[in-house]
Amino acid sequence: MASLRNLLVTLSMVSLMACFANAQLSPNFYASSCPNLQLIVRNAMREAINRELRLGASILRLFFHDCFVNGCDASILLDDTATFTGEKNAGPNQNSARGFDVIDTIKTRVEAACTGTVSCADILALAARDGVVLLGGPTWAVPLGRRDARTASQSAANSQIPSPFSSLSTLISNFAAKGLNARDMTALSGGHTIGFSQCFTFRSRIYNDTNIAPMFAANRRGVCPASGGDSNLAPLDIQSPNRFGNTYYQNLVSQRGLLHSDQELFNGGSQDALVRLYSTNPTAFSNDFAAAMAWTMRKDKAMKQGIYDRLVALEKNETLYAKVCKLCEESSKAVVSRELFQTQGEHVALLEEFKAFKSNPELGKMMKIGWRASIRASGVPLSSKLFSRHDAWCISSSTTILTTNLP
Repeated sequence: MASLRNLLVTLSMVSLMACFANAQLSPNFYASSCPNLQLIVRNAMREAINRELRLGASILRLFFHDCFVNGCDASILLDDTATFTGEKNAGPNQNSARGFDVIDTIKTRVEAACTGTVSCADILALAARDGVVLLGGPTWAVPLGRRDARTASQSAANSQIPSPFSSLSTLISNFAAKGLNARDMTALSGGHTIGFSQCFTFRSRIYNDTNIAPMFAANRRGVCPASGGDSNLAPLDIQSPNRFGNTYYQNLVSQRGLLHSDQELFNGGSQDALVRLYSTNPTAFSNDFAAAMAWTMRKDKAMKQGIYDRLVALEKNETLYAKVCKLCEESSKAVVSRELFQTQGEHVALLEEFKAFKSNPELGKMMKIGWRASIRASGVPLSSKLFSRHDAWCISSSTTILTTNLP
């Protein structure tokens, strides 16, 4: 009877905790309420790119800048008012971020088909993905169901969006703060294989940096004088600015990165080997880029808040809480296989998310069992060899077991 009772408890916890990983986000979120959503977005993006190839890169950048400030919540789309200051006029976005009209057009068409159903945040996420695909890049499943922001933070946009003048260590830190590791950062930087940049963002590189091919620097100076011409454009990828591929990394290997921050990825540092890999293996780059994009979208604050709310509710149920902790302790030798993830970076990103939490040993234990339960529910085989670091971390002292740190 005891064994049966334990089994029933385990099955109940699988059902309860499986929702932790999803937090109501799903690629099929609008399957019933707006079944033609993805077709509407894809067709609109095709029209936009046929009209101006550069818009694929513009929408991708718009999405990236949105996600880097309080998650992928469309806060970048909010206009300033007399009583509200948005992100559009933050330094990284002012006279630079573009493609707003494309998102407006898509939103209008979606509203005509499914009134009051689809968030702008989801539209922007789908448009960014489709822009990459239409320019020859990889695809990925976009988790849908996020809500639109009702506020924005110009100060966060100014301080958190990576700068084109950043060092490698700063870039790694910027991305780590968002739960993305160095490999994710290097893969996502490959988004610079499409699009253009303004003269003021690369002037110091072409006139002052020494790790730059002389002929490349001379050519760029032709469009970017030492003074003036700040808004003059040059392609981020000199080989194929309108085609998504791995030529961006080939440029870095030959010291033809346009931005200082680009060339930092290949400058005798920790990412050199990965840049070389991507430069010769387009499949490796495409796979890692798609995986990092998918993971970025699951780092939303709304998802963390959903997990936190469930954990708090569970903590208040003393009987169930005791069973969870007991199961957690009894299962300390069962660890989850890393093969579940598309890249090791996804596992590292989860650990980084945990590290952004406050100290609370009991909720930390529930995090652990919830993590495992959701994996079991997915049918992925367990491994006794991998993720041991995660297990040890989860059951360590109260100073390192954490729960969400949200405003």
